Amino acid sequence: MVDFITSTNSKGDTPLPFAASLGHTSTLIQTSKKCERETLDDPIPEEMMNKDGLTPLHCAAMMGSIEILSRYHDEMPYCFESVTRGKKETVFHIAAKHKKNEAFIFMAQREKLGQLLYQLDADGNNVLHVAASVGSIALVSYIMDETKIEVATKNNKGFAAIDLLNKNDEGFRQLSIALMSDRSSRREMRILEIQVLDELKKLGMLSAQSRQSSNKEMEMQLEALQNARNSITIVAVLIASITFTSGLNPPGGVYQENPYIGKATAGRTIAFMIFSLSNSIALFTSVSMVILLLSIIPYREDSLKKFLVIAHWMMWVAVVAMASAYVAATAVTLPHFRETKCLLYATLAIAGLTLGGMFVYLRFKLTKCILSKMYYLKFISPSLVSKHGSLDMAANSMKGYYSY
Repeated sequence: MVDFITSTNSKGDTPLPFAASLGHTSTLIQTSKKCERETLDDPIPEEMMNKDGLTPLHCAAMMGSIEILSRYHDEMPYCFESVTRGKKETVFHIAAKHKKNEAFIFMAQREKLGQLLYQLDADGNNVLHVAASVGSIALVSYIMDETKIEVATKNNKGFAAIDLLNKNDEGFRQLSIALMSDRSSRREMRILEIQVLDELKKLGMLSAQSRQSSNKEMEMQLEALQNARNSITIVAVLIASITFTSGLNPPGGVYQENPYIGKATAGRTIAFMIFSLSNSIALFTSVSMVILLLSIIPYREDSLKKFLVIAHWMMWVAVVAMASAYVAATAVTLPHFRETKCLLYATLAIAGLTLGGMFVYLRFKLTKCILSKMYYLKFISPSLVSKHGSLDMAANSMKGYYSY
């Protein structure tokens, strides 16, 4: 009998693992029991490995055979301690890798296998790492809710479970959010996701809608960035037109007679000097913006975003300079009476409150987005950011927008 179980076929498979892969429960168990080792050097039948380093129990876990797993658990529980050759994977790793959810949960609910659930493979991966790497929403949710495995645990390469996600998987966004959320909110999210997923699977719409939604969001982001680029260009042209006209028609008018004909009548006042300087800054900054945006055509999202950040700051400089020029022009043209002094202060206050308030509000929004990205990077390696697409979108997915 020993010679029989150690024999191999043309593919290098031994009988017991082969029987397990075919689901022949009775044959597998009876052969394991009847075969007695003649010497201590003879292999233990139920722990013999095939050419891939798998025991019969490993093959049963890979096939998701609860019947074989149950029989082994009741009659030969010591077999669960065996790990695969090389990678040192347990039956839990194997079931998770092949998305055998029912088999995984069946074993996880056995008290005798409790400690085995937390065992690591040769690369330091726990079962959550494996479930995340294959994009199994059901297993990730179960492990996070029903076990004590920490989400932030890293393997030997320094990767947490969220680092191993594949952005091409249908459940990438759901898994990203789940692995970033706290434990108290995961249970509610899991119940809601399971309900939605079950309904969509019944309708046969899950795969198509998931891809369509992801593609639509990416298209909306690129369209929004292009619209922002076009809008900044239009604003820059408008500012350049206004400041150019104002420079040729200075506030207070020009002299109509010699020797200063055509010269600004208020040219010697401090207010006019501020107007002239601010107007020139606004004019040439806006012209530079137009040249920048029209001379370089970025075709990658990150490059487009960098140019938009530069143009955005240039726009703020031009707008503030134009506002300063307007306030200075108001100081030139307002009559210097006691009754009109309050008008200058009111104009200055309105300009400061509106532009200053908007600047502070946008900086506040930008700070929140930066903090969201910093929190996101606690769970994902910077080297893998490009793998996950847009970091801004992933970190602020719940808001539906981000600042730059």
